[in-house]
Amino acid sequence: MILQFKHFKVHIWHKTFLAFLLIVMYGCNNSEIKRPWSRRIIPFPQQNLTCNNDPNSALRQIFTWQTDTSVRSFIEYWKTGDKKNIFSSDTSSFCSNHRIILRGLKPECEYTYRIVNSDNKSFSESEAASFKTSFLPVWLDSYYTAAKSGFKINGKLLISNRKDPGMLVLLDSNGTIEWYNAFSKFLKTAWYTQNNTFLFILSDPGYKTTYGNHLLEMNLNGDTLLHFTKDSPGFAKTFHHETLLDKSGNIVVLTAENRKINLTEVGGTKNDSITGDGIQIFSRNGKKLWEWTVFDVENPLKDPDILKNKADWFHANSMCFDNDSNFLISFYNISQVWKINSKSGKLIWKFGEKGDIIPNQTALFSGQHTLHLNNDGSLMMFDNGVKTKRSRALSFIINENQMSAKSIVNAPLPDSLYTEKMGSAFLLDKNTILQCSTNKNYLLATDLQGKILWKVKTGGLTYRAQFIPNQPEK
Repeated sequence: MILQFKHFKVHIWHKTFLAFLLIVMYGCNNSEIKRPWSRRIIPFPQQNLTCNNDPNSALRQIFTWQTDTSVRSFIEYWKTGDKKNIFSSDTSSFCSNHRIILRGLKPECEYTYRIVNSDNKSFSESEAASFKTSFLPVWLDSYYTAAKSGFKINGKLLISNRKDPGMLVLLDSNGTIEWYNAFSKFLKTAWYTQNNTFLFILSDPGYKTTYGNHLLEMNLNGDTLLHFTKDSPGFAKTFHHETLLDKSGNIVVLTAENRKINLTEVGGTKNDSITGDGIQIFSRNGKKLWEWTVFDVENPLKDPDILKNKADWFHANSMCFDNDSNFLISFYNISQVWKINSKSGKLIWKFGEKGDIIPNQTALFSGQHTLHLNNDGSLMMFDNGVKTKRSRALSFIINENQMSAKSIVNAPLPDSLYTEKMGSAFLLDKNTILQCSTNKNYLLATDLQGKILWKVKTGGLTYRAQFIPNQPEK
């Protein structure tokens, strides 16, 4: 839809309110707000306005327009007929070509909006116009159904499906979809970063489970911030299961590689093939900064089960940074967590069954997923419980001096919610845990003993559910 505004409705507001508005819009350090607001009436002509539904989300609307001069602009909008609740968009900084995306909209809803342009001395306001958002895809609208409990979560839940089209979704505690983005490829795994962006792995057809050949970062507006592929210069390995940002904003990703090794001495062939896991770090312009593989620290010939496991030797399924910035990696097939020096690549310790550090028998895990550090510094995981056939949330404090592990959280799910693969556990607060029973299609909030407080039934496989706390108001 193309609209063109020829007339502007100009208001002169009280100086005090205008100064406050400028502080909100531009920040307290802007020297312009120290000058009295000019009472000059200067309309800022604009043209070529486009207002379109985002094809990847019915909850976003994309605006573009031009102004004759370089100005700051933002959009005020409200549900048609409800002008008491007016929202403001992000600000388009001084420029003449403007692009603003409204997000967090409701589906199939009519909104009224106006555009405000300012040069910090004067401002003009366009006449009001309207748009209507699109509808949610039918299969997505009925995909998540919450049980009525009154339980509230102080944050959002990030979930995704691995179908085609891929779908990334943010839910509130009622199971309501607050944000989503559709993809034209298979979405394998996603992570919400410390920079308020999404980092995820996509794949073209032919890649199994969480393996892929596309690595992307996207913001809440749906803008792609970076996109690497397996065929990009410097990239040669398959991405899988996990991708993170380090403190410098570099991309860290689990990789898989296939090596040809002579396994005749253990009953294999001279040119046998072993698939092993690794880590690669790339700068934001795609330069490889660091690399590590399991082959650097382990000899396949010393593994008595190598012929059985050679197609997927250890199966890394998640990683995180320890408090000292070294890597922690979860290996599903051997029920262990390894700590790797992030500079030398040296193996520091193994935690778990047959490891250097072994938890007590009641907290011994088997086939774990979604390894991460809690805010209290404890190491949390979702124990699938492959050997016990009972899944649960676990967390530990590791004492490296004593090479011991203290069990902090041990919250089992009912036997009926056992999930052999995938799944996750995150603290919602100090007394509550978000658990994802993937194979049973449930998201759950439990107490520290595993008592279910709240649950959401999903309409299909959800690899994991990441908890994103609400950010405190500034």
